Amino acid sequence: MMAGIELRETNGTPLPVERFFGSVVCEQARTHGVILRPLGDVIVWMPPLTSTTEDLALLAHATQLAIEETLP
Repeated sequence: MMAGIELRETNGTPLPVERFFGSVVCEQARTHGVILRPLGDVIVWMPPLTSTTEDLALLAHATQLAIEETLP
């Protein structure tokens, strides 16, 4: 299983251009206990097929927090 979340500007606020925003979010997600893979401004989820509902809930929650904490 694989899923991607594309990060892009909202409400006319551009993403930082110094580096890809996806890598910034992925670094922040580590503080919440998950490792995500950035591909430019896309966050890639590749959980094992044996992941439980709780594992996926943690992944989703950590990703959401990381995005909220790093938004400009």
